[in-house]
Amino acid sequence: HDNLGACERIYKTPIPLSYSRHTSRYIMLYVTLLPFALYKDIGWEIIPASVMIAIALLGIEEIGI
Repeated sequence: HDNLGACERIYKTPIPLSYSRHTSRYIMLYVTLLPFALYKDIGWEIIPASVMIAIALLGIEEIGI
């Protein structure tokens, strides 16, 4: 029972706001710069690809917070 209690305490510990903000800002920066980095290789197909990647990453971030 001690291990289960320790895991529950870790699970219920709130994430500091500064960590959440840093993660959000990093993901937004990555999603914003991704089309510029891949445009030369993929061309105009980067628009739907970057939208799908942005939705996936921002969705995962929203679930995690």
